[in-house]
Amino acid sequence: VQLSPEEIAQARSTILSWDRTPITTTDLDQLEAEARELSKPPRVRQPTTKPTIPTVDRLIADARDGRELWVKAEYGKRDPQHYQGPSTFASPSPKRRPSFKPGDLAIIYAQGIHACYAVVEVTDEPTNDPEFLQSEGASIEDSARWPWISHTIPRLVPESMAEVSPEEIGVSSRALQNGHVRIDLAGFTAAVRALEDASGVGTEA
Repeated sequence: VQLSPEEIAQARSTILSWDRTPITTTDLDQLEAEARELSKPPRVRQPTTKPTIPTVDRLIADARDGRELWVKAEYGKRDPQHYQGPSTFASPSPKRRPSFKPGDLAIIYAQGIHACYAVVEVTDEPTNDPEFLQSEGASIEDSARWPWISHTIPRLVPESMAEVSPEEIGVSSRALQNGHVRIDLAGFTAAVRALEDASGVGTEA
């Protein structure tokens, strides 16, 4: 829903006039379960990197269907070009396969700018493939440290400087020290909406 400044002020005034009731963890769990049951827009066959209202709505609908949701950390600055087509990301944990599964959705977090800036969908099980990383220019040491490769397709990769901090979506930087962390539906939705707003989806030029 998009509102004008006047409508936003009116909506805020209306909401502030409502009676307030304490919310418990059980209430939030029930709300998230009900959100997953909401009707979903038609599935789009081909993913697109361009943030449009239908693709954003489709992404949030897919997040409600029970798949795992993640924040995936990467070194350096944002690199949207890397994720604007079929791509990969690497994970540590040489002793155990990461828990990513086909269909999972991952928010990409760049440690260099301390911000999330893209959303991708995992397309296969992680494979232990340090040779692939070396072929992409990684050192032997880095390839051994981050040997697990996950293939992805883009779901939301704004070309603009659309960014959201992990704290804004309920994830601490400490939690990302291991390379990735699960995120709940509320946090994932907040990240997608923040990227949507920052990239100006639905606004007139």
